[in-house]
Amino acid sequence: VTEPTLRSVLVLGFIVLIRTFLSLSLQVELEGRFPWQHPKSAPEQTSKTEHADEL
Repeated sequence: VTEPTLRSVLVLGFIVLIRTFLSLSLQVELEGRFPWQHPKSAPEQTSKTEHADEL
């Protein structure tokens, strides 16, 4: 059993920061948004007749 030294705690903290950054980067790349953002809702599709009524 090794005692935690300041150096080992800092290295562990640095590894946690790198993993967090990579995880966020991967999620933004795959989903196109940050985890705390609401998902973009799909635009409502309207039929051509609805657009013709507006004219």
